[in-house]
Amino acid sequence: MSRKGYFKNKGKRKKDIREILPSILIVCEGEKTEKLYFEAFEVPNAHVRVEGEGRGANVLLEAARKYLKNDEYDQIWLVFDKDEVKDQDFNNAINKIESKGYNAIYSNPCFELWYLLHFSFQQSTLSKEECLKKLKSRIPKYEKNIEDMYERLKDKIEVAIKNAKKLEEQKKDINSYSKKNPYTNVYKLVEELRKYERK
Repeated sequence: MSRKGYFKNKGKRKKDIREILPSILIVCEGEKTEKLYFEAFEVPNAHVRVEGEGRGANVLLEAARKYLKNDEYDQIWLVFDKDEVKDQDFNNAINKIESKGYNAIYSNPCFELWYLLHFSFQQSTLSKEECLKKLKSRIPKYEKNIEDMYERLKDKIEVAIKNAKKLEEQKKDINSYSKKNPYTNVYKLVEELRKYERK
């Protein structure tokens, strides 16, 4: 076999391997906090693209469309917070995302609730400020956009998943997404990514 033919076939084999792995697109409302967290997952058994938009829940679907113009994905996850979004806009955004067959991953009041659940269960309604205050009592030097939050928290991830599922069970009869506080279903995306971690 010529050297030229070798590289041609070698490239083809790589392409075939790559094609059988699932492709996952994660579009985050936050430009850095959520993006840095999800990028830290080591998932060699899937192709994961994480983008931070810096745009609110009510326009996140439109913002995600630019990544779908040239690429196809097996899974699409949109990650956002309730934060200051109006109740009806928040509810509409989730309904619209899910009607497209995408995964709506949302936190009320904010993404930091997911971090906080690594330490303790939260039951009382929280504002974003209260959530951050509680988190800083656990991580005194916490600031948004810390690059190693996944590494800091990964040993407690099972606790966070358990607490998030407990919250979900408690809030299952609340019909309005915006009224679920505290609430986060980030655990769903975390569990999905963990399926593709190195075994």
